[in-house]
Amino acid sequence: MLGGIAVLGLTGLITDALAKVGLEDFLTSIYCQRRQTEAHGKLLEEIESLSFFDGDMKDRLKMTVTDGCGCATVVNSRSTDDANGAIAILENVPGMTRAHHRDFKNSHPIMRLKDGTVVRTWKNPVGVDHVFLGDRNDRMIYGGFVGWIHSEGLQQALTRIRRDFT
Repeated sequence: MLGGIAVLGLTGLITDALAKVGLEDFLTSIYCQRRQTEAHGKLLEEIESLSFFDGDMKDRLKMTVTDGCGCATVVNSRSTDDANGAIAILENVPGMTRAHHRDFKNSHPIMRLKDGTVVRTWKNPVGVDHVFLGDRNDRMIYGGFVGWIHSEGLQQALTRIRRDFT
């Protein structure tokens, strides 16, 4: 009986954690879309009024609005022609999926483009390859990942980026 109670408690904790991550990803995708057409000040006030979230989640959502962190492609004043060219190459890799900005800090620089954009990579604990582009101030401007079966395509894209933009 004690084992059953422990399993229920553990299941509750796991479910709570998964719900928060899923909800954050959902809200991030919504704010990625809305930041393109709505005033950032209005969106930031709206996020601040979300009383059922902790400060960390609010801060990450605010970064989504102000910097585009977590959005598939953040083409803005920090994106240069070289960065946009690299993003176009990465977007054409089969299986490329948007990466969350929280993983940017885990990545390591592998090359610097002519314009100063830094290409960073990271392999998560289960072996999924991630790629990020950061501006000169180490702010994410792009993030994506591919599944195991598309890792070779990502490596070919990185080789092409190195050849064309460094």
